Amino acid sequence: MLILYQTLHKEYLHDEPTIGLTQQQVEGFRIRLEATRTNLQTQITDAERDLTSPEAISDAESNQGDDGNLIFAHEQALDLIARTRIELAVVERALARIAAGTYGISEVSGRPIPIERLEVLPFATTLVGEKLLSDR
Repeated sequence: MLILYQTLHKEYLHDEPTIGLTQQQVEGFRIRLEATRTNLQTQITDAERDLTSPEAISDAESNQGDDGNLIFAHEQALDLIARTRIELAVVERALARIAAGTYGISEVSGRPIPIERLEVLPFATTLVGEKLLSDR
């Protein structure tokens, strides 16, 4: 396994930076992640409210011939809530890493995560090659 890691490490991790993030960069990511968290929390609240709104219940009662469509829509809403909660947990984990002083450091190798990767995925916890290894 170590040989496989070293081989993939050389092949995929050519983009690692030589220095870590500055406090200003970390603060920028914290602000972005907090905004994302607020947005996700709002999405969850709105979706839950829509599921239990009097209009949704009234529609379900009045359109009894359309039960299949109503059940399908309800299941889609529940799935959206579940997926959004997972995204929220990932964002909260990134915020916890900021608070702990470990943000921007790979959980696998302890090496700095390139800022370009964090700009695209501010909740990234591994280098690209390490992610490939964990997917195998």
